[in-house]
Amino acid sequence: MFRDVLFRVFSLGFLIFAMSLLSSPAKAVSLSFQSSDIDLDGCHITVNGSWDVELKLYSLMGEAIESTRFRYSLNPGLTYVSLPALDGSHSYFKTSLKEIPSNARNLLQLYDVKIRFRLKTGLLEKPFVYLISDVGNPGKPDGKTWSFNVPGSPDWGRFLTGEPGGSYLSASDAKKLFASGLELAEATIVSCKLTEYELQNWYKSNTKWPEVRAMHKAYNYLSEAIRRSTGLNPPIYRSLHVNSTVHTIRDSVIEDHDKWLRMFQNKVKKLENLPDRFITDDNPKPYQAALAEVPKIIAKIKDYVGNWHSSDVDPSSLPQGYPPQVPGMYQLEEKDDGIWVIDSSGTRFMKLTGYMELLGGTHIIETFYMGCSKKPGVQTIKVINPQNGDLLKQFDFPCNRVGKRAHRFEALNVEPVYQNEDKEAGELKAIKLQVINDSGKQLGASPKRCSGMKAVNFDVRAHNYRVELPHLTLKDLGETTIRLQRSLGDAFCLSTG
Repeated sequence: MFRDVLFRVFSLGFLIFAMSLLSSPAKAVSLSFQSSDIDLDGCHITVNGSWDVELKLYSLMGEAIESTRFRYSLNPGLTYVSLPALDGSHSYFKTSLKEIPSNARNLLQLYDVKIRFRLKTGLLEKPFVYLISDVGNPGKPDGKTWSFNVPGSPDWGRFLTGEPGGSYLSASDAKKLFASGLELAEATIVSCKLTEYELQNWYKSNTKWPEVRAMHKAYNYLSEAIRRSTGLNPPIYRSLHVNSTVHTIRDSVIEDHDKWLRMFQNKVKKLENLPDRFITDDNPKPYQAALAEVPKIIAKIKDYVGNWHSSDVDPSSLPQGYPPQVPGMYQLEEKDDGIWVIDSSGTRFMKLTGYMELLGGTHIIETFYMGCSKKPGVQTIKVINPQNGDLLKQFDFPCNRVGKRAHRFEALNVEPVYQNEDKEAGELKAIKLQVINDSGKQLGASPKRCSGMKAVNFDVRAHNYRVELPHLTLKDLGETTIRLQRSLGDAFCLSTG
């Protein structure tokens, strides 16, 4: 069940964070600004809430890069949802999110959210341009958690428009306007979709309303059969709304359903155990047929509910984004108290240890080594966000050849891989790893005491990997044989003459 929903935004409060623009065309130019809407209007009388969005734009090696992250919350009193009737009709009923228990409200989720940014340029002949951005997977509506999309690199000719919903500006015009400097003037959510998948499955697992309806039907069926078989007139409960489309869920929904279910279960049990003195030989068949039918009525609704599945979009199937890493954004600064990661304005972010290295201005690589001479160990590489020190990914490689060999080669070599192999201006594309965990084959004779020989060549096996950035996925490139030297023996002799 897909529903397109349209947000209309009337008032926006903007908080603009201006970053220094790097003047060199060989390096990245980056902007960052954040907007907050405190009065989000309704959406087809279905969704109402508030939101924040952050847009990052930068140019790298002549290409446009953009990324958006988003967070939002929903107003329970002005947001309406559809829940399954679970009565075999395949229908749904509307209810306010406020009527859902608070612990289940965040199960509702938006996706395919598209935002139109109005950007002020530095040129009088074209004061404003527009950009449409998809925020990716927005996540839960808790109003706190920022979710990330996957940073994209659109063609310059499909990047900016001159009017809302207008045609794209040419590549040359887009580059010119981008270079003039951009400021955020307005942000509007123009479309999105809503998935109730998790909320509907929660309702299915927690509601007793289908069983209440089944028990109500079973009770009335038994009552009518008893009237026909005995002449007695048990009351018929016609006041219960069997059609769930007129039933309103309240905060106490579970307790209300349990109460109704227990009541009808007790009444059905009494009618199923009618004393023998009320059953005559005149017409026992209607009552006997009803006794056989009651278990079928109950089993049928339980089977239907158990096999029901939401047809809405499963949030776990949506692509998961990641925070954008702006190429060339960070650099190193050596001070008396150590080496720090800083940005172009000189702001400090984190201090490096002896095991850390900043690669390409985007990622910190941290390596550790655990020896394998006595027992198996691991060689580890950690990929860290320079801005906050968060661990983005960790890769562990075994060094597992156990033995008492005198000369072992165990190392983890890290080499950055740049676009076009341009380490000054190029974008960091990947990290090449070379894992050596075997002593290999010794070439030539071992040095003898006082021989003056200082090294012996070895052919060793090295396993090669490539870590793709920024996705941080590991590719196995296979084994190679390389030649290394290791100093051996005693190269210092005493003179005896």
